[in-house]
Amino acid sequence: MFSAADVNASGHYKRLDSSVSKAFDSSPAPFKFQTGGCLGICKNSVRKVFATGNGKFYFVLNIKIKRGLVIKCSVDVPVPNFELPESDPVSKINAEQSMNPSTGSETRTDAQVRHKAAFFDVDGTITRTNVVLAYLAVRMSELSFFMKFVWVPCFAVLCIFYLLVDHFDRATFNRIFYSNHYKGRSADSKSSMAALIYERYYKPRIFAGAVEHIAVLKTLGYRIVLVTGALDFQIAPLARDIDADFVYAAELVEENGRFTGELNGMATSNSEKAERVLDYAKRFDVSLEDSMAFGDSIADISMLEMVGRPHAVNPDARLLAIALQRKWTVLVWTLQTLKATSTSTVPA
Repeated sequence: MFSAADVNASGHYKRLDSSVSKAFDSSPAPFKFQTGGCLGICKNSVRKVFATGNGKFYFVLNIKIKRGLVIKCSVDVPVPNFELPESDPVSKINAEQSMNPSTGSETRTDAQVRHKAAFFDVDGTITRTNVVLAYLAVRMSELSFFMKFVWVPCFAVLCIFYLLVDHFDRATFNRIFYSNHYKGRSADSKSSMAALIYERYYKPRIFAGAVEHIAVLKTLGYRIVLVTGALDFQIAPLARDIDADFVYAAELVEENGRFTGELNGMATSNSEKAERVLDYAKRFDVSLEDSMAFGDSIADISMLEMVGRPHAVNPDARLLAIALQRKWTVLVWTLQTLKATSTSTVPA
């Protein structure tokens, strides 16, 4: 199996001397396999196949993201002449729970059974979004055609600074960004901003794998909790659409009908996410050992560490290295999944 030793300091995979690379020229196309959301992969997406010698193969994929991610699966016939069976989120989650039973759960009585929850980050986990581009969607709708040519280059330069701050501390970035761009805005514009951002930006970028997992988890009795550094009013339409049970999000202070740019309480990022998870567990009698968490970046690490079943979704390099070292579940969700599931075909 891959381990932390197979990942260098930057989070990239090192070439394994014992690996066996297989060409897929003679393999059937398209073929499918399950990777946390009925993801269809065409043969040109597969970059390398590593054989471990124990009947398992590791696929390194090119799926239009910055780095190839390792997907783990078993096959019963030799590469390249194979077609892996398609499965669904129900069997995926049930299999995971059977392999990871909670300590002491077999001895509980009905009176002792506690609730369980699934905690989700939003930007990068449920949706391919971020707070900067969410704001950009609003701002571009406000600017004239000429002003866009003036404002956009200046904003792009400012984003370089934001990237540097975000790399070191997500909570600090959120506070600076909201102060710079929401201060002085009318609080009455929340509804219109939320509708615009959701319809133009969030909704087209929802990972179908996330929607499928959330639906299955709800049928299995999990409470869906969103834990995000995005603004509360911007997340509200998404929370309604996916039927989330509770939302922890950033909240702007309002004075005299306008935003001050300051946050009311925590920014809901980094270690603050763990505090939110603990708060929910205490308030609603949730067993964290029986609960799940889903995040995509190192800023979610404290939340993932709080639960018994952490999941790294499309993880960045730093989170991926930790997930492999600790043997956490790694999921890949793409926007193409939505097309694959709705048309029953594999995208080329």
